[in-house]
Amino acid sequence: MLTGYTVKKKNLDYYKYSGKDGTVNVSAKELHNKYSDLLDEFRIPQNLIPILTNVLKQKFEEKENVQADEIRSIDKNLATIASHIKTVKKNFAVGKIEEDVYNEVIRDLEQDKRDAEAARERASVNLSNLASYIDEAIAIACNLSAYWKKGDFELCQNIQNLVFPDGVKWDKENREY
Repeated sequence: MLTGYTVKKKNLDYYKYSGKDGTVNVSAKELHNKYSDLLDEFRIPQNLIPILTNVLKQKFEEKENVQADEIRSIDKNLATIASHIKTVKKNFAVGKIEEDVYNEVIRDLEQDKRDAEAARERASVNLSNLASYIDEAIAIACNLSAYWKKGDFELCQNIQNLVFPDGVKWDKENREY
């Protein structure tokens, strides 16, 4: 694994590796440019873009359906919790349960309600802009090199993990990935 570092006197970034295969020091600029060139090899041909668009549309719609099922389940749970709260309040009002029991049960039910409402909010991520999500995904897939060059650290890591989940190796003799 390469480790990045900065030479402060030159204000230049480098990567180094020391291991059983020897030692390597390479300019970050060189590595990033070569990586960008490597990513250029992963272009989606124009004739496959409609197919990719359909696949992405299906995947996003599947995700929306799963979210809708999850929301229905959470709503059902919220209705059950509301019913339990109502029952506990009635039982307390007519003297069927003591105040300390009431307070403990209501506290637990209110926490369950807050947890369920938070889960519902997380599940309610709206995919109403489906076309724009698909366009953005295709734009990224068709221009990995450009996104790599202008991306921040997190985006670059995401691209690396997407394209090369097992990582890449640097050939120090040929100075290529």
